[in-house]
Amino acid sequence: RAALIGPNGSGKTTFLRTVLGEMPALSGSLMLGKSVLIGYLSQAQQDLHPGRTLMEEIQSVREMTPAETRKHLALFLFTGEEPFKRVGDLSGGERSRVALAKLTLLGANLLVLDEPTNQLDMLARDALEAVLADYDGTILFVSHDRYFIDSLATEVWAIEDGHLRTYPGNYSDYVAARADAEAEPDPVGAKATEPEPRGQRGSRSSPEARAAQREERRRRERQQEMEERIAALEARLAEVESSLAEAARGEDVEALRDLGREHQELAASLEAAYSSWAETA
Repeated sequence: RAALIGPNGSGKTTFLRTVLGEMPALSGSLMLGKSVLIGYLSQAQQDLHPGRTLMEEIQSVREMTPAETRKHLALFLFTGEEPFKRVGDLSGGERSRVALAKLTLLGANLLVLDEPTNQLDMLARDALEAVLADYDGTILFVSHDRYFIDSLATEVWAIEDGHLRTYPGNYSDYVAARADAEAEPDPVGAKATEPEPRGQRGSRSSPEARAAQREERRRRERQQEMEERIAALEARLAEVESSLAEAARGEDVEALRDLGREHQELAASLEAAYSSWAETA
């Protein structure tokens, strides 16, 4: 699960288009395995039919019973009567979720995703992470969402100074590796005859010390990310509770049902976030 990162204009889209076969390689060559079947998120969105219901859209990909179709759509947070909505009535974020739901059924063993979390709210992003984490194939994705990369990536492919460099691990591992590389002493400029301070021989430059520093740095970063996530969840929970009170005053049954479901999901996510924060801290 490789995250492709780099500043705007560095060539991420060109790289993806080359992998997809939409443009020839600028130099060198590209070869995909004979059994590779690519699923591309933007293509999936273009293939959505506005007049179909979500049920019909999913069943157009694979023959499934209504119960199986509803169960699959529930993985992407379409529950209750939502599977009977028409695609043309969906928001941008909902369309992205339907496209992803279709992609996972296409039998593709390589998913190419360009900013998959764009237009997704927090709950939808969590659902997407869970689905992609269980996906058996290879994923190549572009994202600026650091938390999403940390949760999903097993490799980071960074475009740096016109070159593609690969780093094992997630975004935190990538940041730590870059920090270690920048902190490496220059062996050419080092004074070979200068003795190390007494009592510190090997302590600062030993692999064990550097590994411990990297781990502590990652722990602090994870803790900060969890604190930011908890703050966002708490803020949204407060908004939902306020909306629930307003819906109750107006006796809006449909809003009460939808908000009640979101409140339950937020509360569960918040409890999980508290647990993760406690473990990290």
